Amino acid sequence: MLFSLIAVLFITATNPDSAVVSAVIPDSTILLKSGELKDSLPVYRLKGMVVTATRTPLAERSAPASVSVIEPDPLTPNLDAANRLSQTAGASLGGNGGIGSVLSLSIRGAATNQVLYLLDGLPVNSAQNGSYDLNRILSQAQRIEIVRGPASSLYGANAVAGVVNIITKDSKQLKPYSRINFEKGGYSSQVWEATVSRPLAKWASASMGATWKKTGGQRVNSDYDGTNYFLELFAQPYSRIETKLRYQEYKSQNGVPGSVDYPSPTKRQKDWGKDFSFKASYDQNSFVALSRNSIENMIYSTVDSRNYTLQTNVEGQYQHSWMPQINTTVGVGYQMVESDITDVGQPELKHKAAFLIQQVEPLKDLLFVGSARYDKDFAYQRQISPSLSINYGFFEYLNFYTSYGQSFRAPTLNDLYWYSVDNYYGTNFVYSGNDSLLPEKNAQFEIGLKLGTIRTNGTLCFYRSKTTNLIDWGQQTFLMPDTLFTKAANIGKTITQGVELQASHTLFDMVTLDLNYTYCLAVQDTIGRPGLPFKPQHIANGSVTINDIQIVPDLKLGWKFWSQYSDIQKAGNWDPVDNLPAYIISNHVLSLKIADARVYYKVENLFNANYQTRYGYPMPRRTQSFGVTLELWD
Repeated sequence: MLFSLIAVLFITATNPDSAVVSAVIPDSTILLKSGELKDSLPVYRLKGMVVTATRTPLAERSAPASVSVIEPDPLTPNLDAANRLSQTAGASLGGNGGIGSVLSLSIRGAATNQVLYLLDGLPVNSAQNGSYDLNRILSQAQRIEIVRGPASSLYGANAVAGVVNIITKDSKQLKPYSRINFEKGGYSSQVWEATVSRPLAKWASASMGATWKKTGGQRVNSDYDGTNYFLELFAQPYSRIETKLRYQEYKSQNGVPGSVDYPSPTKRQKDWGKDFSFKASYDQNSFVALSRNSIENMIYSTVDSRNYTLQTNVEGQYQHSWMPQINTTVGVGYQMVESDITDVGQPELKHKAAFLIQQVEPLKDLLFVGSARYDKDFAYQRQISPSLSINYGFFEYLNFYTSYGQSFRAPTLNDLYWYSVDNYYGTNFVYSGNDSLLPEKNAQFEIGLKLGTIRTNGTLCFYRSKTTNLIDWGQQTFLMPDTLFTKAANIGKTITQGVELQASHTLFDMVTLDLNYTYCLAVQDTIGRPGLPFKPQHIANGSVTINDIQIVPDLKLGWKFWSQYSDIQKAGNWDPVDNLPAYIISNHVLSLKIADARVYYKVENLFNANYQTRYGYPMPRRTQSFGVTLELWD
């Protein structure tokens, strides 16, 4: 079935001839007003531009925040999004294994559910546990923007440590495009991927694609079989109006091997995810949008369980330029969550929000951004999240920025309504949520410098944050001699401070050097200030890329080597060890581009490191894979 689908997708690309139109806007552009963009040019394709930091297009160097942008790398077409995210400054990846396993991303020492994930600007975090399955990120994404620091004043709940905005490809194509990729590697893994885009008319186009991944896994019962496919329709009926309709579906089934100490050789899991969205934009920066995101997983063991949530989001945004130096953005949002969860029940949540963003440029190269958001939820107290940030260009290539913001994480369905009773060796363990929980509150200050030249880019920043009302499941009381009762409560406090350094340099348009270093001290705000589990203090990433070098006509050579160092990290409170050891992971890929085709050889964990990011869950050892990619533009 899958091979038939790929064949259909590939053959669908016909050959109407049309020119490819591109536009280049210099990185020095500070702010884009309504109507300044060409009608056919999507804002997130602009070189050096970001949209997540202020909800409107802004030059990356002029954004008053620490930002990283991940774009498709032709040398590593099937490197999953989780690995790409872990190579950015401030990020730490926790995993339970290889392809298809649970992967969680921490930013700036925060909990994984304190990171907000957006799909084309709309939230997709699970209402059940606040997380997001990184396996659902399609490799066909146009780019991923990571904004570090509090962003609840822009996006609301869960944007405590940062925002990860997955921006899908604009389906408007002026010329047909087709891409197919196949990769085969260790642990009997295979990846098939196909994408087709084509114009339907001068004002409309369509894209569709599918990805299939399968692996036998490096441990007993760690196999995975997953598919991910999408369909997009784009229309521009008038010069200043654009509409986009998108549907994405994810399905997988996999083993749940458990930890080394407590294996589960027969436990299985199935996952389904569906994302539907519609967006109508006017002059790029004003829009109305609707999305529906469903998440369901079934776990099969001695006792079966079901976890299902359906989240509906409606958002509207309007931007107005009062004069060239003053822009105002206002918006409203509504969210409804429906659920059917074992041990939780079928609760519903409803949420309303309104926000205001004011951008002022009183002097050339001096930008003030103030924003505030009001969130009202039926399950917890209303929240007001303010922020203020400044960016100033000292010289042509050097910018200074500083910011202060407040943010919050909302209690999840599990936090509010969970109730279960388990019996182990004659003792009853009762776990209960708490419908009186308050949101976790955070305040953060940041200051930094940004350097941007033709060949060199860099960022250096310092931040300090404090979080209160942390939701903790460690409050335990014996009700009776044979019963232990655990209830969620707001009892935790943390302090986090750190330094982040990012640098990139290109030599002779052939070699690119990238480096980032993160120092992050995350501690509990209690006596002795103990460190938080799974939060390494030092992380460094580096890469060397030899861009496609012409060898002979129609033959180019490329090579990339990248490596990561992660410091010792404290293990979990119930783990039998105090710390997980430091590790270094290195990888490389060798690529040959032959006309429209590319063949590559990739080795991950090149030096066969034996390491864990969560106790009892060894990560894959050295794996080798071969792949081929074919791209056609007509």
